[in-house]
Amino acid sequence: MGAACPKDWTPFNDKCYIYEPKSMTYAEAQKNCQSKGANLASAHSVEESKLLGKIVSEGFGGKSPYIWLGGSDRAKKVLRKLNYKRRVHFKNWCQGRPKRVPGDQDCFSMQWKARCLGFSSCGAVLQSVCIKKP
Repeated sequence: MGAACPKDWTPFNDKCYIYEPKSMTYAEAQKNCQSKGANLASAHSVEESKLLGKIVSEGFGGKSPYIWLGGSDRAKKVLRKLNYKRRVHFKNWCQGRPKRVPGDQDCFSMQWKARCLGFSSCGAVLQSVCIKKP
């Protein structure tokens, strides 16, 4: 059952999602979502990761292989906590992840076609999906 979402938002369970086609850094993307009364979306299940991939696919069809997800590894590199202060339980990591790589790869991203999780440089410019409760 879907939520009663605003126009142009996609309902899923009790939340609403919207694709942001403009490429932004992680901080800019989160700020953009907050301006909509939302946060960057997170993938907590296979179903939710499929939905995110579908929203992106329908939104632009492949400008970038990655989108931002709500979560940063900057504060606690070992625990990898999401914006929602929960540990990552959905661990569909992309091949070779979550192995640490040199550099500033501390922000959660998702390969939307493969629907797998990874990290990208927080200064990279990617599209995003916002999530909020109606």
